[in-house]
Amino acid sequence: FSRSFINFTNPLTNKRKEYSERRILGYSMQEMYDVVSNVDDYKLFVPWCKKSTVIMKRSGHAKAQLEVGFPPIMERYTSMITNVRPHLVKAVCTDGKLFNHLETIWRFSPGIPGYPRTCTVDFSISFEFRSLLHSQLAT
Repeated sequence: FSRSFINFTNPLTNKRKEYSERRILGYSMQEMYDVVSNVDDYKLFVPWCKKSTVIMKRSGHAKAQLEVGFPPIMERYTSMITNVRPHLVKAVCTDGKLFNHLETIWRFSPGIPGYPRTCTVDFSISFEFRSLLHSQLAT
């Protein structure tokens, strides 16, 4: 009987993770866009987001610094955000310190015909941590 501490048949690796979801919600496209595009308030409702600050803004684009984590692990990253009112909010991590890749996309389209205070929300995220530690914590 032998037991090994490290299993080389299943090595720990950083893998890109992806998630997407579609929902019809009881809010208008504009209402949902206003919430998602307001990056300064992410710290109030996005899980694990401790700070969120827009550091540059111009028509259709913004740059934001975000701090995420839970004690004792806190990390910062920068995202470039593309906004198309009231249809799209897309954020791409640009500094590469925490993530090899991070992209989130929110798309808003009309919801139930005849009900203007509804919309269809398509959300997708794909990410890959630079650090194996962060990758393992995210599973």
